[in-house]
Amino acid sequence: MQSQIFSKFIRLSLHTMTELLLTYWQELIALFVATFSSATVLPGAAEIVFSHYLTRNIPVSLVILTATVGNTLGSLTNYLLGWIGSPLLYRLVSPKHLQKVEKYVKKYGPISGVMAWLPVVGDAIPAVLGLFKAPPVITTFWIALGKFLRFLTIYLIYLGIISF
Repeated sequence: MQSQIFSKFIRLSLHTMTELLLTYWQELIALFVATFSSATVLPGAAEIVFSHYLTRNIPVSLVILTATVGNTLGSLTNYLLGWIGSPLLYRLVSPKHLQKVEKYVKKYGPISGVMAWLPVVGDAIPAVLGLFKAPPVITTFWIALGKFLRFLTIYLIYLGIISF
């Protein structure tokens, strides 16, 4: 009995999700691209684009999920660039500066990825974590959590639940 209920729930959820994606796919792709690029070295304004999509008739959960995934993958691109580009970075950045950054990474580790949402320095945090080979899975978790909390906070500000 429980397995039938669970199976029916899964089928209904997949059907609903498929309908939503087919209905809003263009807007979700645009949101994904905007949030992805703004988390890399490319210019972007994820907050503005995200806020725009909150005013559309798209389920908020899809907007938050899409923005979180796009922004997280953008940060993971920086992480990967740090990981594979480390020989180049070691030649470009002074040893004194690298020691300072390495001290920070050793002190805070992958949990510092939660701060990847910050303007300006947020793009560098995943790259530094990649440079010093922070564990990928736990780093991804912290980056994704930070991105999710960022978009959730913007949504709560939009609703007027949080104000300044």
